[in-house]
Amino acid sequence: MFAGGLVGQADPFLGRGLGRVGAFAGGLVAILAALASPLDAVSPYLLWAHMAQHVVLVQLAAPLLVVAAPLATIESGLPQSLQDATRALADRRSVRRFDRLAHNPLV
Repeated sequence: MFAGGLVGQADPFLGRGLGRVGAFAGGLVAILAALASPLDAVSPYLLWAHMAQHVVLVQLAAPLLVVAAPLATIESGLPQSLQDATRALADRRSVRRFDRLAHNPLV
């Protein structure tokens, strides 16, 4: 869906920046390296390999995906009917309240 959002645009990096696209790709590569590599094959037998997976996922993949902020690009890759549905959902008062609470917690 992310690639579809980039391809469907006249200028795929407009408003996103090459850095964000690179961060998204880097996050996916980090996930692939942790979960679909020889490291994953030996992780049931070697604790250090299992913990290395945790480090790659938590310290590398997660921050890269957060920096990439891919939701707008993914949304633009959806069919128009789904885009309209997600915008209608985002405009609901209860969703806006939840979003406000999630971004401004009491603690």
